[in-house]
Formats: sequence, C-alpha cells, structure tokens
Amino acid sequence: MATRTHYQTFEITPTATADEIKRRYRELARKYHPDVNVSDPGAAGKFAAIADAYRVLGDADARATYDAELLMQARAARPTSPPQAQSQRGTNAGGGPRPQPQNVQAAHIESEKYAELARKCYFQGRFIEAKEHAIRSLSYNHRNVMSQEIMGDVYMQQGRLDDAAKHYTFCLQFDQFNGSARMKLERLHRTASRSTHVHASQGGRGGGGHNGAFLSRKQQKLQALIKLVGYSAAIMMIGFWYLSEPRYPSMGLDFVKSWSIQFTLMAVAIGGWLGLIQSVTGDVRRFEDEFLIGGGHAASGGFPAGPALMVLGVVFYPLGMLSHIGITLVQDGFHRSIGMLYGTVTAAGLMLAVFGGANFGETLAFGGNILFLGHIIGRLLGDFFRGD
Repeated sequence: MATRTHYQTFEITPTATADEIKRRYRELARKYHPDVNVSDPGAAGKFAAIADAYRVLGDADARATYDAELLMQARAARPTSPPQAQSQRGTNAGGGPRPQPQNVQAAHIESEKYAELARKCYFQGRFIEAKEHAIRSLSYNHRNVMSQEIMGDVYMQQGRLDDAAKHYTFCLQFDQFNGSARMKLERLHRTASRSTHVHASQGGRGGGGHNGAFLSRKQQKLQALIKLVGYSAAIMMIGFWYLSEPRYPSMGLDFVKSWSIQFTLMAVAIGGWLGLIQSVTGDVRRFEDEFLIGGGHAASGGFPAGPALMVLGVVFYPLGMLSHIGITLVQDGFHRSIGMLYGTVTAAGLMLAVFGGANFGETLAFGGNILFLGHIIGRLLGDFFRGD
C-alpha cells in the first residue's frame, strides 16, 4: 500500500495556499489532539502525522523540496513507453541493457547543472541562491546527493538543525559512503535528542544555539557557571592590566604607536580565552561552519566568502564585521552564533580601548583585529573539546 502524502493527510490538493494549509492544520489539530480524544488510542499517532505534515507544508522551503520529491517519484512511477513497445524492443542490438530514456538523461544533466550552481553560490556565501538552485536540482533528481547536502548546509547556516539533519539523512540514503554528510549528521545527533513535542512546538526549526534548548538542567547550570567564570576572568585580565599601569616600550608601528608587544599579546590572550569559552559551551558554532571552511564545497570554484571575510576581520575588523553581518542578513543566513561572536569581540575591544592604557583611538580602530585573531585561535582550540 502506498504511503500517504502530507497533502493526503491534510485532505487538500497540492495547489493549496499557505493560508488554507494553516487553517486545515488548526482544524485537524483541534479534532485529533490527544487531550481531546482521550478514549481514542490512535489519536496520538494521527496528531503526530498531522504535526509532521505541517512541519513540511507550513514552511515554504521545506514544502518546495517535498513537492520536488513527489514530482520525481511520480516521474519514476510513470511508464516511459507502452508495454507492448517495451516488449518488442527488449534489449539493444548488442544484447546489453537498453539505454536510459532521453528524458531521464536530460533530467540528470539538468540536476547536475543546478547542483553545481548551488555549490558555487554556497561557497560564495549566497545562501538564498544556493537554496534555490538546490531545490531546482532536486526537482529534476531528488537523489542528487550534492544538492541534498547543500540544502542541509544552508539550513545549518540558518540554525534549522532538524531540517539540516533530514537532508543529511537523504545524502546517506542515496550514498552511504558520503563521509562529509555522515560527519555532519553525527555531529547533529550528538548535539541533542529531539522529541515530537519539540518538533511540533518549534515548527521544525532549530533553537537559538546548537544545544542550549536541549541540555538537562544540570548541564545548563554547568555551562552558565563556566561562562560566568570565563567572562569574569577576561574582565579581570583587563582590570589587572589597568591597575598595574605597566609602561612597556612601543612596538614602533606607525598606526599603533602606543601599543607594546605585551599589550598586543594580552589582547590576543583575551580574545583567545573568550573564543575558547564560547566554543566549549556551544555559544558559537564550530569554526568551519561559521566561516564556510571545507564542508565538501571547497573545490567548487569562485571567490570564497567565508575565508575572505575571516581575513578581512583580522586586517580591518569593523569592515569585516559589517560585511559578514550584512551578507548573512541579506542571504538569510544570520545565526545567533554570529551575533555572539561579533558582540563579544566588539565589547572586549571597547573595554580594552577604555581601560587598556593605550591610545583610545588606536585601540578602538585596531583592537578588534587582534581580539578577533585571538578569538579564532581560541575557537579552533575549543572545537577539540566540543560534544557536538
């Protein structure tokens, strides 16, 4: 017996509007909610199917991908020629298998073309275009592993961890030896176990952080304690430096004449310490996820947005910060982790400018560069101790 589609679960047509889907979900949720149907043992299963259907149909991107999958399933089930003609042809003249129908070959070619475009767009930080190309690729061939992984990566950038896990799972279903997708999926599975209640209440979207909403109360308290001690230690480092009023010789650089080697090393240490604390506690994503390092897309060609923005942050932090935030906002890739990164470095830079003892203007202009560099070093170290 064929599996019911989400549209059949809602008893609507695939052309239904978003408002119609929302109204139908409310009707079915009120009708089959377990609290209302206490005497019906199958109510919980029906409600779970309704919630799962709405998680897909209620989201425009997820619905587009789902529609593409249904289209490909329909194409695969449709006979390419009358049965009589098929029996007459049998095999080709050489006795081997018949070649694939031309329309199937064309569909695979189109799928690969749009998958390559999606990979290039993702590598360049153009998440919206990458998603559009990946969806179009999947409409031609829903088994395209590259497009499935890119969809997962885009959802990871948006913090939608459940949707990302779904596409990484598809990757492994279609290619069990895909090491990149397996690594990402295992990382998501280590983050937390999700219940049906969490799926329904959050609409399939990931929380603000990678693991904050799914930790036990004891783990949350431990993380809060680590962050309190870590941030306090960073403030104390600046405070001790300010109170000791050290006088070290300048490094001799024209644009930071008031900086000494000791002051620069202190700034790197503070940035590194903050990066280490935020990485270990899961406040920021892994470094390669934040700046699109690797992930199976490095060979896609084009100008790499992530590494370029990272270098810009080290060379001139204010411009790098504004560029990264601007690009991710426009491309619908902004995540709480990015805000945490730049908010922390900016706040530390202001404190260093006020209490660091060096020239205020020089530290305000270039202090973020050193703190950002230290933050990267600390995050790379912290990634080794993460649980995700």
